[in-house]
Amino acid sequence: IRADRKRGESLMTKLEELMKRPYKLELIEDPDEGGFVASYPELRGCITCAETAKEAVEAAKDAKRAWLEAALSNDFPIPPTSS
Repeated sequence: IRADRKRGESLMTKLEELMKRPYKLELIEDPDEGGFVASYPELRGCITCAETAKEAVEAAKDAKRAWLEAALSNDFPIPPTSS
């Protein structure tokens, strides 16, 4: 159980470090459906949407965290930032 706890703490530390990486956020207004679509192109499939631009940016942060957490948990390669 200690090894699992240590791994979990290590993943959380790594996750916090990765959240600080400046991945490019794209924010696009959706004229057909209304609202905004937000995505991180470097994080394949990391996309979300919301009614306002501000809400979309906040939702994107949550999506980024979920994407990175899933990648860490499944030993999926995490790309470097382009900037």
